[in-house]
Amino acid sequence: MPSLPHSIPDLEGEPPTEALRRQLYDAVVRHAFPKEPLPDEIPPDFGPDDGGLVVFHVWGRWFAVWRDLDAEDEDHLPLSRTWQVVRIQADPSQPEGIIFHEV
Repeated sequence: MPSLPHSIPDLEGEPPTEALRRQLYDAVVRHAFPKEPLPDEIPPDFGPDDGGLVVFHVWGRWFAVWRDLDAEDEDHLPLSRTWQVVRIQADPSQPEGIIFHEV
């Protein structure tokens, strides 16, 4: 199977290395903070650094966490509701090579 430009290895079989974490970080940025969003998507008004994006491996899984700065102003949500937490899974059918699962 030809690899996509942003091919992510099977995360279940790969050891958690800094190189893999960085590859996933870049994929999360492309997925969650797109420079050219799809026509029906509204990209966030902030970047990954502004939201404090962190990608980490724990309990045998990869996660991404960032603060949703767009949500902070809506209806005065409590701080706990302004964080996005997702589990990352490799998906070679996606352009970024990953999909998110809600946590």
